[in-house]
Amino acid sequence: MGFDNAIIAAGSESAELPFIPQDDTRVITSTGALELQQIPERMLVVGGGIIGLEMAAVYCQLGTRVTVVELLDQLIPGTDADIIAPLHKMITKQYENIFLRTKVTAVDASDSGLTVHFDGPKAPETDTFDQILVAVGRQP
Repeated sequence: MGFDNAIIAAGSESAELPFIPQDDTRVITSTGALELQQIPERMLVVGGGIIGLEMAAVYCQLGTRVTVVELLDQLIPGTDADIIAPLHKMITKQYENIFLRTKVTAVDASDSGLTVHFDGPKAPETDTFDQILVAVGRQP
């Protein structure tokens, strides 16, 4: 028995950002977000795509004050803006902040939290969070 063509799907892992300390246990991916032992008071979700918003919704419902930061000019990039507008309006009332056209430039880890440096039109220069969820995509 044989075959002419084969696809080997070895899976993927969450993409990492070089300016975020990956070795800090307070920095998690979507996989780690499902394994937390306690609910953080404040969480930054880096990435306003489907996965980031899904996890943000879960933690918001658990009582976490959630901030979402997205590099592009809308949530769930690539989706029709008319579809996203009602979602954006709804979650703006639920989340602490949503920053569009904003990037994280650095993260400083200390005992008091993760101090995040932002570059964006409406974002503060820095803010401190208990947990960071990196949801900027996956790579092979």
